[in-house]
Amino acid sequence: MKNKLILYGGGAVVVVMIIAALSYNQWRSSPYENLDEFAQCITDKGIVMYGTDSCSYCRAEKAEFKSAFQYINYIECDKEPERCAEANIESTPTWVLADGTKLVGKQGLERLADASECELLKK
Repeated sequence: MKNKLILYGGGAVVVVMIIAALSYNQWRSSPYENLDEFAQCITDKGIVMYGTDSCSYCRAEKAEFKSAFQYINYIECDKEPERCAEANIESTPTWVLADGTKLVGKQGLERLADASECELLKK
C-alpha cells in the first residue's frame, strides 16, 4: 500500500511538472511570427519609445516584443531625462512617431502596427 502511494505521488508530480512546462512555453511564445522584423520596421520608420524601468506599463509593452525589443529605439527617461524633457514626455510609456505624433500609454503590438504601418504577422 505504501509503495502504491509513493508511485502515485511521484506520477502526480511528473504530470504537474509537464503541465507547468507546457504552460510556461505557451506563455513565453508569441502569437506573432515576425517580431524581429516588426520591431526593426518600427525603428526604421523613426518611431521612438520613451519609458522607465519602474513603469509597469513600460515593462508590459517591452515584454510583448520578447527578445525583439532589442531592435526598438528606446529612451530610458530615468537615465536620459534631458532627452525626455526635449521631447516633452509627460508620462510613460510614450511612443513618438516620425511626424511627432505621440501615443501615450501602453499601445500593444496591433495598435503599433496600425500606427507604424509595419506588418505584424500572426502565426
